[in-house]
Amino acid sequence: MRISLVGTTRSGKTVYLASLLRAAFTQDRVMRPIKVRPGADCEPALDLFDSATGILCGTMPAGTTTLTRYQFVADLPGSLLAGLGKCSLDITLTDPPGGDCMPPAGSSLHPAVLADLCEADGLLLILPGDAAKLPGDLCDRLDALAQQVAEAKGVEPGKPVFLRACVVVTMAELLPAGNGGSALDELESKEPYDLVVEHVGSDLVRALRGMVAPGGDGYALVSAMGFDRSTRGVAAHREAGDWKLVPGPRGFDEAWWPYRVFEPLEFLARGVAWRARMAP
Repeated sequence: MRISLVGTTRSGKTVYLASLLRAAFTQDRVMRPIKVRPGADCEPALDLFDSATGILCGTMPAGTTTLTRYQFVADLPGSLLAGLGKCSLDITLTDPPGGDCMPPAGSSLHPAVLADLCEADGLLLILPGDAAKLPGDLCDRLDALAQQVAEAKGVEPGKPVFLRACVVVTMAELLPAGNGGSALDELESKEPYDLVVEHVGSDLVRALRGMVAPGGDGYALVSAMGFDRSTRGVAAHREAGDWKLVPGPRGFDEAWWPYRVFEPLEFLARGVAWRARMAP
């Protein structure tokens, strides 16, 4: 199954991918045995794999100045009974110069972005949890993207453009009021759909549902930097206008407790995602 990942500038696309690459190596975490690896011979993906820890600790990835295409493979395990349900996702992010693969309505998608979207079965829409980074015309951008893809694919009006689509809100720890020590428990007490609607409005949900068949829309709240394991509060802190994760005494993996980063992949692959409670 082919997945195309899109989002506006500074929505957290690269940081989310970095968290997927590192999450399989964490110890003592509530995690699914899902592994994400760079695509064969994909230099940008290999480079991201090498720099993933630094990015998650707050080293901002370099701005996109040339067309960059990342390719990854996500391996999802099957059941213990003969591996039933085992599958793989081919995930692609094509970042044009400036990093905006969802340009304003009235602008054309970059040809390479459009080509990837036309080959995709599923869509990962990355949105920032930081409201200040959300463009005011987000719904119009998504409508324009859907229209251009439908026209390029030759899809009739009213017919699904993708099999499934999932909204992924990154840095979800910023959604609860105050995002302090109770941030994790507040997130756990609410449904992702409800918080997404509060964050971006129901018009975006309508636009997303117009791109897929009934039941093909999913909503996920993720945090690449996660939470403090002892306090269950926000692990990242704001520094120089952005967010950084402070490694623990024994290094990065001790401090890192990512939040639900694999759920969007599970939904896109299977149409359902098991939402495990994050244990104390």
